[in-house]
Amino acid sequence: MTEYEEKLVMDNLRLVDHIIRTRFHYWSASVLMTYEDLQAVGREALCRAAARYKPELGQFCTFAGRCIVNALIDHCKRETGHNKAAAAITDGDLKEEIMETAACVNVEEDMIGALAVEQVLDRLKMEYTG
Repeated sequence: MTEYEEKLVMDNLRLVDHIIRTRFHYWSASVLMTYEDLQAVGREALCRAAARYKPELGQFCTFAGRCIVNALIDHCKRETGHNKAAAAITDGDLKEEIMETAACVNVEEDMIGALAVEQVLDRLKMEYTG
């Protein structure tokens, strides 16, 4: 990891905790769904986001926020064994939440990404049987 990537990660570590606290419920009864496990997954996603980030494409916090949410959803899917990730996500306006989480104002880019995430979540909610 370069110094620039390390700085991006260190400057945005709070994003991981914010996303977990506001967007996900974790089950302490589940072996891999503790708060610490979700933190580890989110921080790993933050590091991967820093390595793939291209400044010309927009704000890092927006990009990293999406990467973290997607990694946590994938982790929830793997942990539950099937497409029950929708159960781990709190209700609310997804587009607004992603923009708040990122704390950046790049409306056009944020809305496109939020719509893509919302479509995936809508599909997961329809498949959810719990």
